[in-house]
Amino acid sequence: MSLDAQLLNAFLQVLETEAELFSERDRAELEQIINNTNDDPQKLSDAIAAWYMEPEHQEIANQIESLAFGTQPSSSEKLSGSKKGKVPQQKAPSQPELLNAIQRSKPKKS
Repeated sequence: MSLDAQLLNAFLQVLETEAELFSERDRAELEQIINNTNDDPQKLSDAIAAWYMEPEHQEIANQIESLAFGTQPSSSEKLSGSKKGKVPQQKAPSQPELLNAIQRSKPKKS
């Protein structure tokens, strides 16, 4: 699996299992980023990574990288495309799949 697919799948897993880490504002920002990015795994991965690497998203970044790499990766592991991790081998999620996951992660209103 490519590094981009690995990171996108880890992002989806965090979104689905730790939705409380994402605020309404986070979800709105992510929807906008994904909608404004071509449905290309590398471009989607780069855009989402740029978002979660901002200091205010550090906890989300830690969770994604922990899943994708198995530990907190060093810069050299990110660049080398280390394959160790806990995310199952699968293709990169598409733009619609990412948007659907964001919608599913929103808290239910009573």
